[in-house]
Amino acid sequence: MNEVHDDLDAPAPGSISFGLWKRIIGTALEDRRSAVQLVGGGIGIAAIESARPLLNAAMIDEAIAHGMGERFMWLAGAWAALALCFGAGVFLFIRAAGRISAGLAFTLRERAFARLQELQFGYFDRRPTGWLVSRVTSDCGKVSGIAPWVILDTFWATTIVSGSAACMLWLDWRVAVWMILLLPLLAALAVLFQSRLLKSSRLVRRTNSRITAFLSEGIAGVRTTKSLAREGAADAEFAVLTTEMEVHSMRNSFQSAVFVPVVTSASFLGVAIALWRGGLRVETGEMSAGTLVALMQYALLFTWPIIDVSQRVVDLLSAQAAAERVQSLIDTVPTISDSDAVRAQAKDFSAARITRITFENVSFEYVAGEPVLSDFSLEARVGDTIAFVGPTGAGKSTVVNLAARFYEPTAGRILLDGVDMRERPLAWHQGRFGVVQQSPWLRNTSILENIRYGRLDAT
Repeated sequence: MNEVHDDLDAPAPGSISFGLWKRIIGTALEDRRSAVQLVGGGIGIAAIESARPLLNAAMIDEAIAHGMGERFMWLAGAWAALALCFGAGVFLFIRAAGRISAGLAFTLRERAFARLQELQFGYFDRRPTGWLVSRVTSDCGKVSGIAPWVILDTFWATTIVSGSAACMLWLDWRVAVWMILLLPLLAALAVLFQSRLLKSSRLVRRTNSRITAFLSEGIAGVRTTKSLAREGAADAEFAVLTTEMEVHSMRNSFQSAVFVPVVTSASFLGVAIALWRGGLRVETGEMSAGTLVALMQYALLFTWPIIDVSQRVVDLLSAQAAAERVQSLIDTVPTISDSDAVRAQAKDFSAARITRITFENVSFEYVAGEPVLSDFSLEARVGDTIAFVGPTGAGKSTVVNLAARFYEPTAGRILLDGVDMRERPLAWHQGRFGVVQQSPWLRNTSILENIRYGRLDAT
């Protein structure tokens, strides 16, 4: 089963898929009110952070020139007001981010589960239960946890970098140019680490899905394992998976741990440049002490968004494997569904009944090249009692599954009162069948609620 699962996780390009994240972010932004608060809060605190070094410079120069007089106190009051506005902005965007994260998780899980309800039985034949559970739970959680912060940092970082650069150029363009020249170096480091981080994060997610699938199957088949005394073999198989998970996780953690410090070290070169070039100009009297302090603050302020965006790149690469799987599930098109023509006349069949089912030269294969039914014909009418007798694998359950349209024939056709079943609505068709599965499944609730699962008004 794990081999099939690995084949499903096809490799993707070794870079950030902007088209994929555009769709995810678009879903997150469906909560317009929270999105406006998130973006507004991010831009607002970025503007405050960009303005604060200018205010600090004015306060320092005023204190040196005239002491802590009336003008200094006005400047201090403005600084305090900015601090209060900053706190309000932080509260606003954190609350909005929480709402967007919870809403995105709800939407992705709802759409993924709704898609699972529409998919044909053949989809589940090739995918372990644990694999599907991981898509709807952990993968949706990982994607929803990163999306709002990507939105925030896009606007916050853009505003603060552009604002800091403009203020530095206005204060002293000679010093500012040196610091701005660091940007290509930082971008090159980010690109260098992208492919390595994406590869290791995909391996982590894939191995995690295999572990979840193994656990799900192991728990479901625990009686078989014990009856065959395979506990030791099962432990050894699980140990292989967990060891593989440890290796991939350690590699991914090491790459992440190296990436951020390297970018941070390159970023702090800006502070050294500001101190060096600005200090020389202060010494010659071409620059005030307040301006030098402001430039050093801008150098730090200029680097933090770069560091933060670098971390978001790591997060995006780490979460992209999960995003690919979730979006792939949501985008999966059912192979058994109604045509547009059938949907248009669906209401016409609301009261219709099925009185005769006819199999005409039906053949069927679960796996290509391995036929289960070949040229099978049968007619069943209302009131008939028919028994299918044969060894395991002879196709007894397959006939029932085809009649209920859980699968469709690979050759031949099935008629409902003389009409091809594909020309009748799927929900109408299956709503007129009562099927007792070979392996019954009961929900963990009362007998009455289990009976009502298929018919809510049952008594």
